[in-house]
Amino acid sequence: MNYIKKHMLDEDESAYEGVISKWIVMPSIVYCFLALLLASFLTALWWVAAALMIVFGVAVLIQSVVYVLTTEVTVTNSRVLMKKGLISIETDDLSLHRVEQIEVRQSLLGRVLNFGTVVIQGVGIGAITIRGVKSPYKLRKYVNSAHNEGS
Repeated sequence: MNYIKKHMLDEDESAYEGVISKWIVMPSIVYCFLALLLASFLTALWWVAAALMIVFGVAVLIQSVVYVLTTEVTVTNSRVLMKKGLISIETDDLSLHRVEQIEVRQSLLGRVLNFGTVVIQGVGIGAITIRGVKSPYKLRKYVNSAHNEGS
């Protein structure tokens, strides 16, 4: 949360710091394992295809790990802040009095492992989409309570 803490306004007080779940890396790991397993059974002619599958799987795995390690989410007394990225940084900032709707999306695996996607829609502006957040209903609760206190 270093980036967000450095760029918070003086009047901002952090109410909740979201965490990205490590479980969103799992599909990439499974894909790499299956590609390696498949490669072990293929003939020499198909090794090129298997090698490409492994390279693709490792690239997606690296992307997922970077997302988990570099994404920061904070709910303050006045705003929702999100930062993601390592080399090129993307930030989203939504004032709590502009929040119109909060949507939580969870798959079956997400429900079992307690992670999901939270979409915070603003009035007349775009949405902040936070993929793979741990305890998504807790994040929604904090945004709602901070929004209601500010109203």
